[in-house]
Amino acid sequence: MKYKRLIIAGVSTLCILIIFATIQSAKNIGKLPITINVTPDDSQLVIDKKIKVKAGDLRLKPGNHVVTMSRPGFASQTSHIVVSKNSLSFRFALHPNSLEGAQWLEQHSAQAREGEAVSSQQFDKNVDSSIAVTPLIKYLPFIDNEYRIDYGASIQKPNDPSASAIIISSSSENGKQDALSWIRFKGYDPATLEIIYRSL
Repeated sequence: MKYKRLIIAGVSTLCILIIFATIQSAKNIGKLPITINVTPDDSQLVIDKKIKVKAGDLRLKPGNHVVTMSRPGFASQTSHIVVSKNSLSFRFALHPNSLEGAQWLEQHSAQAREGEAVSSQQFDKNVDSSIAVTPLIKYLPFIDNEYRIDYGASIQKPNDPSASAIIISSSSENGKQDALSWIRFKGYDPATLEIIYRSL
């Protein structure tokens, strides 16, 4: 009788495990295995504002997704990713925004180096995207006696890393007009650019 109960319990457990595996398998139909690496590597991810997971290996449906990454001591970051058969691995780095974050990086030098490499690659990618959108910035900064022309983050499109604002700093109205003339000389219409004016 005792063995019969043990057999029934074992069969019941096996049935539950099979049902659970079947449910998990059904949930993953149509999803691709991807990897999202984040520095720090124990960062929390929220995908499409509903799926909470740790950084690492997971499965997502092909297409566009919004990933928000966070960890105490670091500034949260939200990025858009496109999951496809040709794009299955993503790398991000959070930046410290407190003493706790800075100390964590000091204690985890390998991850700090990894984060610097990721940030450098992202910076280069953003610059390339910005040049594609606003080709004028490849000539900047431009410095004259009465003005200088730089570029910086867009105010009109703060969430678009490829968007840039042209920054004109001048010591006079003549300097401002000369800067606009220089932009036209380079073949660009100032009316089509986001321009921020500052005083020297």
